[in-house]
Amino acid sequence: MGQKCTVMGGNYLLPGAFKLSVPEDSDETPSMTSTVEPTFPLEIQHHIVDMLEDCPEALRHISATSKALLPRARQQIFRTIKIQSFKCIVDLASLLGSRHCTIPTEADTLELDFEFPRPGRKLGYDTDTIFGAIMDTFEHFTFSFRSILLNMPWVYSKNLDWTNLHQCTSLRKFVIAGSHVWLDDITRLLYYTERLEVLIIDASFKSDSSPSMFTNISNRNPPCRVPPTLKELALSAEALPFLRWMCHVEPAVSLNVLRIKIDDIGSHFPNFLWLPTFMERFGGQLVHLYFWFEPGPRFRERETHQVLGETLQCAPKLRQFKCLLPTPIYEDEIAEFLEFIPPYMRPSMVLELVCGRDIGVDETPFWEAPSLQACMAASEDGPNAIRVVVTGLELDLMDL
Repeated sequence: MGQKCTVMGGNYLLPGAFKLSVPEDSDETPSMTSTVEPTFPLEIQHHIVDMLEDCPEALRHISATSKALLPRARQQIFRTIKIQSFKCIVDLASLLGSRHCTIPTEADTLELDFEFPRPGRKLGYDTDTIFGAIMDTFEHFTFSFRSILLNMPWVYSKNLDWTNLHQCTSLRKFVIAGSHVWLDDITRLLYYTERLEVLIIDASFKSDSSPSMFTNISNRNPPCRVPPTLKELALSAEALPFLRWMCHVEPAVSLNVLRIKIDDIGSHFPNFLWLPTFMERFGGQLVHLYFWFEPGPRFRERETHQVLGETLQCAPKLRQFKCLLPTPIYEDEIAEFLEFIPPYMRPSMVLELVCGRDIGVDETPFWEAPSLQACMAASEDGPNAIRVVVTGLELDLMDL
């Protein structure tokens, strides 16, 4: 027999509540009797919990007070898992391994953003302990993550077994930071991530500039390929060889967002020169193009301007072209740049130059680019003409 919800004075009693029972015209002391818990359709229960997905404190409260809402609340609480210390990953693995563990076996996001060692400080955990804890975490959540951030110091990342990540076939976003052996491990991972949409490589590498990722590309096992769903790509200066690698891989994909960081190290610049070739294959649908020039003379070189111009020619649908520029930078340098670049631009395109001493203090605006919808809105709301925006310098654009 289905349960019923008791109504008193037009108000529903919440699950687990009590009502005072007082007979009419009676002098008896009120007695407390338990009510029957109301039953809501499962869809309504899920909707109630899902409305609180951005309120962790509220989710913890309802998970502690309602058995009916507990399963859905736990799914929301453990949807995103952020680990910022080695102690946390070890403690989490211990909890997941307990026979009393009731944590759901699926999660959307895993962020392993480990602390880096400082001189004179011991991390306190050996490699086997850390990687054992990481594997226990992956196995508990059945490799179901849609987004993974992996930021590890070299002392641990040098022993990372990348084949374990090959089981994350549902991956949509992958962010790699810290210090690692080489890009070759990442290129092999891409074969198994057929649904990957966002790839951010903000890492440094210990290998040299000519490793095995460029040898036997057509005959490698597993085959080299780029996920056809890839839409956003961001690369640090040390990761620019990835551009060259993609130029030799089939099939070509249609990127929407590209972010590239450029430094003044001579061995990195030859990889930057592959950008026009890269754009010929992957830039047909590009909407947002973002460059970050670190301090140095690279931005001022004519060869750099030539590469940027050829890049723009290969992006017929580009709407936003943004450059972060180091200081000191002078008006005549900006004027030279603005003289060289506009002939390659198209109507409705926005060219934004951002200058200032604090460029790079907060790296979030670079590595987390605006969405494709935001890029389109920024261009469609404006006039059908090239717009140039310079911030961080007091310039009169009419004089440039």
